[in-house]
Amino acid sequence: MGYHTDFIGTITVDPPLNSAEKAFMRDAEDGRVHLFHLADHDLSVNDEGTELEPNDSERTYDLPEWIATLAEKLLGPGARSCVDAHRSVDPRLAHFSCDHHLNGRIVASGEDSGDLWGIEVVDNAVFEVRPVIDIFAATAERTPVHA
Repeated sequence: MGYHTDFIGTITVDPPLNSAEKAFMRDAEDGRVHLFHLADHDLSVNDEGTELEPNDSERTYDLPEWIATLAEKLLGPGARSCVDAHRSVDPRLAHFSCDHHLNGRIVASGEDSGDLWGIEVVDNAVFEVRPVIDIFAATAERTPVHA
């Protein structure tokens, strides 16, 4: 058993994922996707294909990078050339629409005191957010994340 991090929040998907994309996401959750060296991430998709959220697995390493990969290389409007280039490696990509916009926030809290951070997704741009505490003002530092 490794270090545990709790997650709260969701990423919305608009338009909803189609059946092939939902099946791919479920395969990724079960460790049956091996593209981009980001296999076995536990980001669950709801039945409607409108939301992604972390589940309670211990395998959520590199979650911001996985979300960025989804937005940039698999689901977003700019992903078509990447999806087409990888169809021979993974035929499941043949039915990807590459027209989705991801938005939302996920808060992460680790076991260690002070291990608090978040993931913010704004129209497919992914940011890892870490609080910056100042005795006179509280702000947040946003760092862009790319696949």
